[in-house]
Amino acid sequence: MTATSTTSAGTVPSTPPQAPPKMGGQLLVEGKTIAFTGGKPKADWTGLKNSAAAPANPHCVRFPMGTSDETKAYSRRTAAPTKLLKRGDDLTAYLLKVSEHVRIHGLDTTLYVPSMIDKNAMVFLPDAFDQVTFSHVSEKAQDYKENHWDKFDKENDDATKTYLKNTLGEELEEKLRLRATPSDTSVEVLYRITHLLEDQSSEKFNRLQANLKALSPLKEPGQDVSKYVDKARPICNKLFQALNHTPTLFKLQTLPKKILYIHYIFRIQPTDARESQNNALITMGPQEHDSAI
Repeated sequence: MTATSTTSAGTVPSTPPQAPPKMGGQLLVEGKTIAFTGGKPKADWTGLKNSAAAPANPHCVRFPMGTSDETKAYSRRTAAPTKLLKRGDDLTAYLLKVSEHVRIHGLDTTLYVPSMIDKNAMVFLPDAFDQVTFSHVSEKAQDYKENHWDKFDKENDDATKTYLKNTLGEELEEKLRLRATPSDTSVEVLYRITHLLEDQSSEKFNRLQANLKALSPLKEPGQDVSKYVDKARPICNKLFQALNHTPTLFKLQTLPKKILYIHYIFRIQPTDARESQNNALITMGPQEHDSAI
């Protein structure tokens, strides 16, 4: 591969890394080795799901520690945005900005965790925070950290944590400080931030329960169970997220039978599994399904 001795992110490092990143690769540029990181990992953390021959962009390059180029690159990776996050801000918009930033800078890998449905499928937390529980995220992330991460993963995780904390306004920064632990990985920190923004009031969950209880496949055009599934799934998952994070709001046995049943059958799944599940549910028939709930 032909390359020059400079990139738009800086000059080529003079000292090659000792080993290539698990989650990225290396380029040989004029006899010198340059590392880059970023991408979707395999579930066993042995490498990227799709190997990369070159960095997605110049900001994915990793210069040797201690060089001026790395100091400048690190500052870009961890820089606070112009507008800091505060209570009441739109969570979806925030996660889109986080997603864009980490992917541009080759930091996205440590924000992936295995799906709760398919252990071999990896989900990206900014896109799927409502598809996993904190206990699941924490267990998987800590296992990767202790048993699988290389030095690039650890450095990227530390940079991502610093960036995430730098995105917060004073109030949310203090709330995160009270909830976070020193051993938290970046994906755990991001999960905690999502729940700082989520409305955790009992009034909210009473509304969600009421909305869910009002749903029925019999009310859908043509008694279409798949449309009912699409409406019930996100409501149900939010209720169980609340149970996981705010158990004082309600106890498991107090949840309506309908909510428990729907959570069991309609847990969020990857698109391919979701389609087959919906097809299976449709075969039940809307009357049978509604009476079961």
